[in-house]
Parts: sequence; C-alpha cells; structure tokens
Amino acid sequence: MKTLENTQAAPPKGRRNRRRARMIPIAAVAVLATAAAGVAVLRDSSNTTEVGCPGGSSIDAVSGDPVVDCAGEWRIRHGTEPPAMVAYDNGQGGIVVAVEGDEVPDSFVPLDPGPVQDPALIELEAALDDVGTGLSSGCYDEKAAREIARRELDQLALTAWTITVDDSRVPDGTSTCAYYLTDPLARQVQLIGLEGAAAPNPFKPYADSLADRLSVNCVSLEEAGELARTLAASIEIVVDGEQLDLSEETGGFVVHAVEDPAVGCTRSVVKVGGRMEVVLRGPAN
Repeated sequence: MKTLENTQAAPPKGRRNRRRARMIPIAAVAVLATAAAGVAVLRDSSNTTEVGCPGGSSIDAVSGDPVVDCAGEWRIRHGTEPPAMVAYDNGQGGIVVAVEGDEVPDSFVPLDPGPVQDPALIELEAALDDVGTGLSSGCYDEKAAREIARRELDQLALTAWTITVDDSRVPDGTSTCAYYLTDPLARQVQLIGLEGAAAPNPFKPYADSLADRLSVNCVSLEEAGELARTLAASIEIVVDGEQLDLSEETGGFVVHAVEDPAVGCTRSVVKVGGRMEVVLRGPAN
C-alpha cells in the first residue's frame, strides 16, 4: 500500500512554493496541477494564511490561531502533547511559532494569544484549494475559474472582492490550468494560467461524497469527524495503480475541526498537498 511520500513538491502556491512536510506521488501532483493558494507579499501578518511551526515546518492556517494550529501539527508529527508555544510576527508579513523559551531573532514581535489571522481569507483559500469543487478539482479555463472563485466569494459574503486575470498568462483549461493569488488589501483574487493538463482526479470522489453526506445530514463537528474517518477507511484512492494508505497513524490523512457557531451545519473541504487534509467547520454540538 502506497503512502504519501517525499517524491515531488506540491503545486506552486502563487509566487512562491509552500513547503510541505510530506509530498504526494508524482502522478497525484500532476492530477492536482491546477489552482493552489498564493498570497501577495504583504507586511501585515494578519493577512498571511501560512504558519511557520517549531521544527521548521510550514503549514496552512486552519483556525486562525497559529499556536493552536502548530500544536495540532506537533501532535501529528510527534504523537505527544505539545509544549507551550508563542506566536510571533516575523517583521516580514509572516507568522512563526516557537516553543516558549526558545531563542528567536530580535526582529520577532510576540503576538497576542488567540486568533490573529483573517478567518474569511483562510476559508476562501481552503475552498479554492478543495479537490472536490475548488480550482484544485480540475484544470480550468478562465471562464470556469471565474465562476468557481465568484461562488466561493459569494459564499463567504466577500462581495466587494473582484476577480482579475493575468493577461499574459490566461488559463485555457487545456495546456494551462488556473492557479490563483489572493490580495486581501486590494480585495482581489487574481487568476493565472500555469502549465498543466487535464487529468483524472482520484481524490474527488472522497471529497464529493463527504460534502454530499454533510449536506444531507446536519451534524456536529464530532459527528462529521467520525464520518470523514469512516469514509476514508472505506474508500479506495488509487494512484499509479496502488492504493494510498490514508491513515492518521501514518500521517497521510488529517482531520481538522474548527468550531464556528455561525455555521448551522458542518461543511467540509478536502485539500491535498503533502497529505490529504479534511477541514471541517461547524457547530460544536
């Protein structure tokens, strides 16, 4: 049974690659050579959707609280309860979390405990990265990519945001696929066409099945987590003729649960980078 290994980097995240702890097989990367989140270079760390965690790993923000997110990553990597941690603004628009008491550069400024990152921006990028219905679910041309981006902006009530396209690299959905950049200061999603090709998406059936079940049954975060795990154990995802080992024990499958009282029913997105990550947002009960 194949595991998610360090065989090739994940698709580029805008103008820079996001580092990943474990990389998916080369064929799966080709499948996902579509949209992946990118953030314009900004000085306000609240606009970043990445977090640097102890040990040098960089992860996508999930909850908006960088300490909470890095603590979850610690449990995944080490299988133990994390030590006390502190989040810092690194002075360059990024957020870095360090173990409390560890030495950090003088330029680092401690952040207040709790959520400090924009939850709407985190949700927007997660939705665009979704392998079920987001830009990462296929190879899209400009028209289709605009429709997907607008749907997600409307879902999050980001109606003031605009969608633009890089005129020098317009995605055609055949030889180039739609990637994106977000610019929260300009309130803009920019689409950009990068080399790629349409290919089967082996992760889409899982993402679609989970989303469909959650849309039919309004359940709590805990119940949704159980459903996500049960479905992962029952479904086969085959890459290069081998079934992927999507178990939490190997780190190939991760479920994030984010409590959001404003959401009536739990909803999901599924992202694939170094591993398959299910992000659930919904009521606690």
